Amino acid sequence: MTTVTWWRADRWDNVSRLRIRPPEVAGQSPPILIHSSRITGRGTAPHVGRLVSVFAGALAGVALVAWDPPSGVYAVATAGAVAAAAGTHPSRWYVTAGFTTFLVFLIYLSADPDTAGERFGERVGETLLGVALAALFGMAGSRRPEPG
Repeated sequence: MTTVTWWRADRWDNVSRLRIRPPEVAGQSPPILIHSSRITGRGTAPHVGRLVSVFAGALAGVALVAWDPPSGVYAVATAGAVAAAAGTHPSRWYVTAGFTTFLVFLIYLSADPDTAGERFGERVGETLLGVALAALFGMAGSRRPEPG
């Protein structure tokens, strides 16, 4: 048996909600493979927070590699970053990106510390581009069609 659901313009809230979080069927929800977020006039704080946390994580990673500590310090810093990322992941604030950026920088720069400036600009620039695209598509997707 096939069920067809027709969506009317006045049910746009349901469509919007389903695009962000799929429904649960028999207690099972499908995996979310993409991240969809809308940016409205007051919803930009998480995206700015993501940019700031990536900047801080990259700066911390560059600073640690530039310090050239013994291996034990890398081990403690890595364990601390993983624990902090796991602990803050369910938070409303976008700080997990800072910890993951820190880990990525430790991996990138451990082999070639001389590329720190290039990697820093690359990672922060890509995040800035991603936030700008999310803002563009979030604002474009937040317009509701006129009921007709």
